[in-house]
Amino acid sequence: MSPRKASIEPTPRELQQLDEMSRGKSYLQAADALGIAEDTVRATMRRLYRRIGARDRSHAVSIAVYRGWLTVPPSTDRVDLTSDELLLLAFISTGRTYREIGPHTGVTEAIVQERAARLFPKLGVRDRTHAVRRGYELGLIRPLPSVGARG
Repeated sequence: MSPRKASIEPTPRELQQLDEMSRGKSYLQAADALGIAEDTVRATMRRLYRRIGARDRSHAVSIAVYRGWLTVPPSTDRVDLTSDELLLLAFISTGRTYREIGPHTGVTEAIVQERAARLFPKLGVRDRTHAVRRGYELGLIRPLPSVGARG
């Protein structure tokens, strides 16, 4: 008998928590919306990130969209972003930190942070994770196998 390969597919409860987080909610807000403890959401998300190979929440959303675990309905809204902002959004979706993004874009970490501060209001979001979800909704980024999903 061959050993059983562990599934990396999230449980419905994990996906529910990730979906709440992808909508710009904090751990506490997601926990309140789902009627569970904040520590439970934090622990569940940490386990999920490890299991699917995600660097952070925004990367977990990208992996979930790529794998078809999380459905993000398209939006008819239109947002005009600069090429630098589109590149930043793509890097954020891979879970890279601002410090890691800087050398890839030829600017300092501080400039990456400034660009993010301008990008988020344009997308109508408050954090990186919500920016990634919004990017998928608007068709500004596409799910790519190179986002680091393993399995």
